[in-house]
Amino acid sequence: MRRASYFLLFLILLPGRLQAAAGPAALIPDLKQDCLKKVCFETEKEINGMKQPLRGMGLLEYLGFDMYTGALYAPSEAQSIEAVLGDVPKSLVLHYHRGIKIEWMNKAAEKILQKNPNIHYAEIEERVKQIGAAYKKVKKNDRYELTYVPGTGTSLFLNDEHQITIPGEDFARAYLGIWISEYPANKGLRDRLLGIRKE
Repeated sequence: MRRASYFLLFLILLPGRLQAAAGPAALIPDLKQDCLKKVCFETEKEINGMKQPLRGMGLLEYLGFDMYTGALYAPSEAQSIEAVLGDVPKSLVLHYHRGIKIEWMNKAAEKILQKNPNIHYAEIEERVKQIGAAYKKVKKNDRYELTYVPGTGTSLFLNDEHQITIPGEDFARAYLGIWISEYPANKGLRDRLLGIRKE
């Protein structure tokens, strides 16, 4: 049991079992919300005055536990990973199903960023520490949101309350890349968030 608790440290780093919606919610315009295992997200989100579609959702499970359900909003014309990570408005929402220690989350994030060969970690390290210090303890049903606005930066929200804004397109590309880059924490979850359907 102690080992299972310790391994939660790596819940972002290691592949989990994923569940996902049948496809991008944006393909069903009549719905105002799309839900996955009783967790619902709006099918559109206003970012900097413009509505962006819900691209996809995914549930991450680890060691038999539901960890969080994620939802990604990004322009429909951004069809590739590179395009979504580019200088376009986007938002990642994570709905947590259980409490998680912030130090675990931050350590896992730093490891993923350091392993990504496309990132010059030294250039963003100070900003990574800034956003890490802004996180608060995650409780069941909390929602963290990372929203990038071109020219403004990446804003962190906890249950709709603004925590911090970190400047720089380079930071947004790197930090959101934890979930949606070519070197993500979990490729299956990345594909679900992007709305990529495997045949």
